[in-house]
Amino acid sequence: MKILVLGGSGFVGYYLAKHFNATSVSAHQKEGYVKLDITNKEEVSEVLNKIKPELIINSAAIADVDLCEKEKETAMLVNGYAVGWLSSLSKEIGAKFVQISTDYVFDGLTGNYTEEDNPNPINEYGKSKLIGEENSLKNDAIVLRIEMPYGINIAKNKNVFFESVINNLKEGKTVNAAVDQIISPTFVEDIPKAVEVLVEKGANGIFHLASKEHFSRFEFVNIIADVFNFDKTFIKPVKLADFKMLAKRPKNTFLNTEKISKLYEIKALRANLEKIKTGMLI
Repeated sequence: MKILVLGGSGFVGYYLAKHFNATSVSAHQKEGYVKLDITNKEEVSEVLNKIKPELIINSAAIADVDLCEKEKETAMLVNGYAVGWLSSLSKEIGAKFVQISTDYVFDGLTGNYTEEDNPNPINEYGKSKLIGEENSLKNDAIVLRIEMPYGINIAKNKNVFFESVINNLKEGKTVNAAVDQIISPTFVEDIPKAVEVLVEKGANGIFHLASKEHFSRFEFVNIIADVFNFDKTFIKPVKLADFKMLAKRPKNTFLNTEKISKLYEIKALRANLEKIKTGMLI
């Protein structure tokens, strides 16, 4: 099967491209990647018709939540409208389309969100990603919602929370972690494996992929410190409001994973952290 990964130079996209041995595109002129501006409908059409993939996985996005707040139109174009013509053109050429989405489509008031719960994003990033979901679902896509992916950042092109925690604790630097934001982070290595299973099963619609466990960011950082044997005295409990970020963050977006768990086994957080530890020189 010929597979195309959009946003293949990113943290998640790198794992997708590697797992599927896929042709990979990036908005930037990078060696080994096909250059593609997904906001250019004509360019998208030209590239898709030239490559003729059977499966297209879109991990391309503006994922900087505060940047999306500042540049609403650009965020909506990249994360929302572009997904419309990407998925539409995919359907035209007979390719299956998979859209990588986010827990930030929810308002975070309750947590334990299922695929049937109504989204209600509270920031521009979430709003733009929700439009992307809606546009892709019109074209029989799979929407895979993930939450704060963690793992070894091989792509090295963005600041990943997990990696910053590891680096700071390793160097004896303070890590401020919110006690009032509840999460169920997604192991990055699970994403391509879950996509593969969903495509093989002929799935359509929305699926949640995250940890079966949920905890505050503060608890998450403490678990990391436990597994990697770091000094916990450098971990400081703070409130979400203390960070004074531009965009509102939902406080409790942990995702219910019962639906995907019928098709794909999600391992416990500590088991995944131990796996990461064996692959890192700490």
